[in-house]
Amino acid sequence: FKAIICALVKTLQASVEGCGVFGARLRQAASATEFVLTDFTMPGLKETSAHAAIVSLLMQEKELDEAAKQVAAMKRVAGNHPQTHYLQAWVALRQKDLPAARTAIQEYLRVAPEDPRGQLLAGTIEYELQSYVQAQNHLSQVLQRAPQQPLAWRLLIGSYLRTGQAARALERMQPILGQIND
Repeated sequence: FKAIICALVKTLQASVEGCGVFGARLRQAASATEFVLTDFTMPGLKETSAHAAIVSLLMQEKELDEAAKQVAAMKRVAGNHPQTHYLQAWVALRQKDLPAARTAIQEYLRVAPEDPRGQLLAGTIEYELQSYVQAQNHLSQVLQRAPQQPLAWRLLIGSYLRTGQAARALERMQPILGQIND
């Protein structure tokens, strides 16, 4: 399998010549993929890490369809790997497939229930689904572990306002407002 991936990486590197910034990023991903393949020894981890690196770069470039294809390939290699579920949720959220995003992040949280980035993604998905109470639960957990997370604060306060809890929103904003006034 390593030989196939390395051949794919070489093809990718050759095919992106002259593609400007995006090509440069893909070349970086290809180099990172080669590193990952030679650095890890756990079965399935090499392939999962390589796909994850490519998905992350594609997401940065807003290439959602290509990222979804990479996630699909990742699922074939390591369908039950937590990173597969996380990236599947991330891509589905960006594609506005909120039910699929919710299902994938729930799978991720079964194995990594206290991961702040998983909780943040879950909170974001629930907010987008207008499930504000569930969003509040996830976002509160994020802020317990990462109190400086601005997106978590924004979504949590927004969820309080959307559920008619203006006093609670103001209460949660007090520490932020205190920092601004200091």
